[in-house]
Amino acid sequence: MTNEVCIILDNNEMIRTTLMEWLKLEFPQVDFYTASSGAEAMALCKKHSVSLLILDIELPDMNGFDLIEEIKTENLNTKFIMHSLHTDQTYIETAKFLDVFRFIPKNAANLDLISSVELVFRENRSQAKDEH
Repeated sequence: MTNEVCIILDNNEMIRTTLMEWLKLEFPQVDFYTASSGAEAMALCKKHSVSLLILDIELPDMNGFDLIEEIKTENLNTKFIMHSLHTDQTYIETAKFLDVFRFIPKNAANLDLISSVELVFRENRSQAKDEH
């Protein structure tokens, strides 16, 4: 069985690096990649079977919601966690409409992110068992 793959997409290099190092400690069996733009993340999604994309709303080349729609049109089986400073209700509603797994404010406790990532991987393992 291949490892789960997770992409961390944020235009801030320190956030990308810190999240990746931190999540690698929590989930050593997961292959993590980082991206700084929507185009870079899309290329990684096409290259790897990405289980989870953790992304911000504001990206240098598009917004995170547009990227989610683009990935969904490619029929890629990816789940999404929005990790953003933007917590306006409009953003949260848009995330719900796009079936984003979780919307986690960047100022929220890191345990919220860890538990959400764990839940995504647990659901994926459960679905894989059901398919076999």
